[in-house]
Amino acid sequence: MIGQNSLRTQVEWVGLPSVLRASAAPSRTGPGAPSQRQACIRPCSLGSATSASGLSNSKADSSGERRRRSSVSTRAASGKIAEKDGANLLVGDHMAAAVVGIPPGVDSMLIERFSTENGDELENVLIAYSTYGTLNADGSNGVIVGHSLTSNCVVHEWWGEMMGECVEDGKQFALDPTTDFMVCANYCGSPYGSTSPVTEDTRTGQPFGGNFPLFTMRDQVNLQKILLEKLGVKHLTLAIGGSMGSMLALEWVASYPEFVDQAVLIAGCGRHTDWAIGMGEVQRQAIAMDSNYKEGQYEDGSAPTQGLAAARMMAMLSYRAPTSVDEKFGRSPATVKGASASNSPTTESATASTPTDAPAFAVESYLRYQGEKFIKRFDANCYLQLTRTLDTHNVARGRGEYDEVLGSVDHRALVVGIDSDMLYPLKLQEELAAYMPNAQLHTIRSPHGHDSFLIEIESLNDVVARFRSGVSLSAAEGEVAELLGSLSSAADREEALAEALVAALQRAESAEGETQRLYGKMQSVERKMRVLQNGDAAEPASTPPGAEQPELSRLEKRARSMHCKATDKKDRAMCSAGGHADVIKISSHMRKV
Repeated sequence: MIGQNSLRTQVEWVGLPSVLRASAAPSRTGPGAPSQRQACIRPCSLGSATSASGLSNSKADSSGERRRRSSVSTRAASGKIAEKDGANLLVGDHMAAAVVGIPPGVDSMLIERFSTENGDELENVLIAYSTYGTLNADGSNGVIVGHSLTSNCVVHEWWGEMMGECVEDGKQFALDPTTDFMVCANYCGSPYGSTSPVTEDTRTGQPFGGNFPLFTMRDQVNLQKILLEKLGVKHLTLAIGGSMGSMLALEWVASYPEFVDQAVLIAGCGRHTDWAIGMGEVQRQAIAMDSNYKEGQYEDGSAPTQGLAAARMMAMLSYRAPTSVDEKFGRSPATVKGASASNSPTTESATASTPTDAPAFAVESYLRYQGEKFIKRFDANCYLQLTRTLDTHNVARGRGEYDEVLGSVDHRALVVGIDSDMLYPLKLQEELAAYMPNAQLHTIRSPHGHDSFLIEIESLNDVVARFRSGVSLSAAEGEVAELLGSLSSAADREEALAEALVAALQRAESAEGETQRLYGKMQSVERKMRVLQNGDAAEPASTPPGAEQPELSRLEKRARSMHCKATDKKDRAMCSAGGHADVIKISSHMRKV
């Protein structure tokens, strides 16, 4: 609770609807200072005299289990944060400002004892969490939100555009802090506040490091159940999450079916596939092969950052789709200074001879840049642990046959898939929706792959809000919703496609110029050959007779090649402009539906 005489700081989060605010007390001690707790992010505009968690002041004060952290600071808070990387406008990293440790404004709860599925007994387990909204009198308006693999529990930083007050005949939001009491808990094993490899093992007084015990997805749910009970939550109206958060939400309804009403499962699966396990293993091996790894017993200043950066680069590609990456970069040269990028343009022929050389292509520069950003905000042991947590996910483990277990999950559910997702392909969401008796399937049409659940926020918000309002997405309604999502995606891409078209045309014009130069040189050689063949002494030959023929052949081949490339680039450039046609086509189809 923030004391009556304490300084209150109101911070409006950039990019959020006005209903969302943050309230916190500065870290301090002395008379009038708060007890061992801190206000979480919450909609203080509601005027409720509740604590940060939504509990009554007396109940919050008496718990004595919540630990105080640093005060709230202003950060960009939007579902999509744009970030400039030289000439390229990238879809932003919502964690760009993050560092290892508990984020500002995030609360934490101490769990005295916890036993994992594997039999590890832990004491003083810390779980970091954020809350939004106010818990009602009977504790029945809880909503649990699961975050993705490397995110934190500050929901408005990555789903801010899905949060706000729903107004009749106005914009609807998937998550409404005026009616929901939302809780997002940071996973154990994550470096953002919960017990993890970077926190102290009370038995040794040293960080857990590589000795951190495995937490399964089911362990995460069981620990969060304890947290909710301590917060006074008696019932969840919804379990929702994207990617890893989707798996958490599914495990919630399977583990505590009477405790949860509905589920929204976005870009996830019922059990981690061999493909996804293999992806994680390659990334883990990249970390393990770093000479600084030392079986996980590394110290500050000597962490396996090169291995972690490589793992992140691999992951970034799995989060996107080939079409998205190709359209974004188009074999552009690396002209932006990124991880180790050169400041000067390169050409396609000047490829890097070793992996440590300056990158030749923009996509290389981008991936290195993402790797270097990531090592500043994450820990290698934490990454290993969380990817292993993903691998444990199997909702049917110990419960029976997979299809039968899903068939027993009869909650009203919305399953959302992405048609370009390579990491968790659409067939996995189709499978969930087919087996779960009361599930509806919605497909996001987007070229951006798995990350679309963080990119196509407007269309995602629309379908989740409709689902929560009680709308049943029939075949026609589902098609309209999908088309709306596709239309929104096409509109978002229009400007980027126009820029790509201009760049492609410029490259094509440059190639045509080179073609003309080569044709000019070829014609000059032809004239010289005619002079030699006619025996005209007015223009003496500078080279022996017949020497021009190989030169002519070489120039002709090169000119033809350049002409083909220029034509191809123009064709691809015009294809890139297809986004305009897509918008028209989708709009027409929507009117028919």
